Amino acid sequence: MVGRYAIHGRIASGGMATVHIGRLAGSAGFTRTVAIKRLHAHLAQDQQFVLMFIDEARIAARIHHPNVVQTLDVVSAGEELLLVMDYVPGESLSRLMHASTAHGHAAPPRIAAAVMSGVLHGLHAAHEARDEKGEPLEIVHRDVSPQNVLIGIDGIPRLIDFGVATAVGRMQSTSAGTLKGKMSYMAPERIRGDSADRRSDIYATTVLLWEMLTGKRLFRGDDETQILAQVLKGWHEPPSVHAPGLSPVFDPVVMCGLSLDPTLRFTTAAEMARALEACAGLASPAEVGDWVQAMAGEELERRAETIARVESQSGTMPAAVETLSQADLQTSISDVRSSPSMSGPISSRLRVAALAAPPAMRAALRVTIPTGPALIVGALAITAGIVLATILALRSRSESPGPSPSASASWPTPPATVAAVPMPAETAAASSTAIATEEPALSATTAVSPARPAARPTFPVGPAVAPVAKPRANCDLPYVYDVDGVKHYKRECN
Repeated sequence: MVGRYAIHGRIASGGMATVHIGRLAGSAGFTRTVAIKRLHAHLAQDQQFVLMFIDEARIAARIHHPNVVQTLDVVSAGEELLLVMDYVPGESLSRLMHASTAHGHAAPPRIAAAVMSGVLHGLHAAHEARDEKGEPLEIVHRDVSPQNVLIGIDGIPRLIDFGVATAVGRMQSTSAGTLKGKMSYMAPERIRGDSADRRSDIYATTVLLWEMLTGKRLFRGDDETQILAQVLKGWHEPPSVHAPGLSPVFDPVVMCGLSLDPTLRFTTAAEMARALEACAGLASPAEVGDWVQAMAGEELERRAETIARVESQSGTMPAAVETLSQADLQTSISDVRSSPSMSGPISSRLRVAALAAPPAMRAALRVTIPTGPALIVGALAITAGIVLATILALRSRSESPGPSPSASASWPTPPATVAAVPMPAETAAASSTAIATEEPALSATTAVSPARPAARPTFPVGPAVAPVAKPRANCDLPYVYDVDGVKHYKRECN
């Protein structure tokens, strides 16, 4: 558990992070399956990688498009740094292309065109993204490759991983002489040390299109030096030469996108997408989804079973327990054992979690639930307190005037005392603590209490309103108990 997120099985792994199936546990039993990108522990101590990770989240969060996986949250807790994204049932284009080659053929041309058209539209959304002030972010992905294209079983291709993307206002910058990305999909101008722009992403996408149409690698070599030499040479054969039976209608689009001179390529990704769509008919999302199932059906079925198992397990666990770690529950066990009579300074949230745990979990963790007269007395005391609180609340509501119109235009100030009725100190502490800690802070950049907004909202300024006199306090009960069980007399009732 990290914050509200439970981290389950690993989906993929890279040099910087691993991607896991995750489960969000919210209030009122709300749950949701997500994908969690988890920075490697040894890199979480490196400021450069941390900034790169946070930059990825900030950049991706500004892109809203069906062909880009949506970023939901960033979580920093202890040594953990997580990037939370939408979970998309599907497979990477890299694995699908390998599976297609293993079957002895390339992807059907209409499917290749549909996938690359979607990637181009997602790229265009990234290239056109703006910040909160409406200023262009000038995002360049710089790592368009088969590993960073995810195709869902719904037939929709999605672009992922903006970890090495460039953008205005990025906190972490690439050192001089450093190349980030995959050599086989890197535009020639980047290798020469020139600045990258959207046309560099168009080049990388065109390499992907060539490989999907032919079922072969465009650049092949024993080492990176040979691959770099081929990229800088800039001479390529049309895809129809390497794919018997492939219509040459795709050749002009591919050769334009692979131009050595960036000024000769398409000016925008959307322009290339329209040219590609005009070449031949695109496969429907249903056709693309069927192709994904045919190429990766076994893996998708195995992953679906894992998701179903994770969801069924989390669905049977109470919210109070679901958001706690095993270590927290073990701490609550010792608290319960040390106080079988339900009195004493026990951490309320942990204790409630232990008491609310299902029988199987309590047995596995060896939790002892108090029984006998002590439990009966405690339950009766709590019930009496609730009944008394309800009676006094109804009486106060009937005797006091309703709220003034101006009172609804501002956030109420919490009262100095928490309880307004006499109740056992243990019960009062449990009630206040459970409410205060129900929703912990989750994000590295947001630490907002769920009980009220971080800042007071602004409202239109109108004519001055005369202050409303405060009603006299209810002195039928001239004292209150605080959270420690100490009685305090109301000053206004003296």
